[in-house]
Amino acid sequence: MLSNYCILSKQLLDYVVDDSPFKQGLYTPGMHLLIYPSDKLDQDKPDYALLFAWSFLDEIKKRNKQYLKNGGKFIVPLQKLKLFNMKNTILILGKNGMVGNATYKYLDLNQSLNVYGTTRKSQSQLKFSANKVEDDFRKIIKKYEKINYVINCIGIKNLDHTDKKQMTEANSLLPKKLDTLANKYKFRLYIYQLTLSFILLHLSY
Repeated sequence: MLSNYCILSKQLLDYVVDDSPFKQGLYTPGMHLLIYPSDKLDQDKPDYALLFAWSFLDEIKKRNKQYLKNGGKFIVPLQKLKLFNMKNTILILGKNGMVGNATYKYLDLNQSLNVYGTTRKSQSQLKFSANKVEDDFRKIIKKYEKINYVINCIGIKNLDHTDKKQMTEANSLLPKKLDTLANKYKFRLYIYQLTLSFILLHLSY
């Protein structure tokens, strides 16, 4: 347990809270800290609470909304290692298409950029479909934290395409949805229109 390894005794921690009724009223092994129900945070309003179960951070935040509203803060001591750098991250929507693939290969040559591309394949880690725009994009944001630029290369160029609904979704509705997401997630959006040079020209700004 982290408290034993780091010697977090009563001189540093007043007590421990846990939602399990089977642990409440007992003491932690080693440091011998008394365990209370989590509503004690609302009663005492400590400035900080150290999370031992950091892997359940999202769930703990939901259960302790009142504590956070009162100004309390959670200290998360250990999480999955993440690498941060100053590179711009570019997301290519429709990497497997002709335009998307050419754009991806061109930009990926630039070592100052982090370039990723989405596909429609369900087994892909970067799955993106026109009818599940926000859900798919939210998963991508969760994985990469910050996207600086999004280049949309998804579109049906064949005017004889038989599925008119699919054509409308890809060519008309998708750009509007992406524009809304750009405002929400603060990325710059570029949409393929005429030629590949159109996209590359805009990225130079």
